[in-house]
Amino acid sequence: MLIENRDTHVRRVSDVALIPGAVDAVRRLSMYRDVVIVTNQAVIERDSAPAEEILAVHQCIVDTLTAAGADIVGSVICPHDPARRCVCRKPEPGMLFAASRAWGCRVEGGWMVGDAITDVQAGVAAGCRTMLVRTGRGVVHESDTRRVYPDCVVAASLACGLGRLLA
Repeated sequence: MLIENRDTHVRRVSDVALIPGAVDAVRRLSMYRDVVIVTNQAVIERDSAPAEEILAVHQCIVDTLTAAGADIVGSVICPHDPARRCVCRKPEPGMLFAASRAWGCRVEGGWMVGDAITDVQAGVAAGCRTMLVRTGRGVVHESDTRRVYPDCVVAASLACGLGRLLA
């Protein structure tokens, strides 16, 4: 949703390429809504990338958004491999509830925006309204998402869906 889609995980700060318009969309969204970043990063537990590098990538994204004027309330990272079946890894809603407890953000009735059906599943499980953006993996997940979650809003990008999120 924020990072351009790649064949491999973004493992270094130098690999970060943000989707055009995403930074400004987050900045504008944060003027009216609490913005929390929730991300699955199984590469940490799998040891396929050093945890320090993945955390540096994440911090680079947060710093870029903040430098552009976005107010990021917080962020939650699930480092677990999917085989662990933890409660925090999307499609489970654990990270959303953790964010609510940590920062007092409203989950039920709030928005969960992402580029994968697992993002939508986590949002639905937490009682959120959901938006699938067609950037990144969203194009691949759009058909299944529309079929399984007909109430999910689909937008070409975060910037294109901004009006709906602010309504």
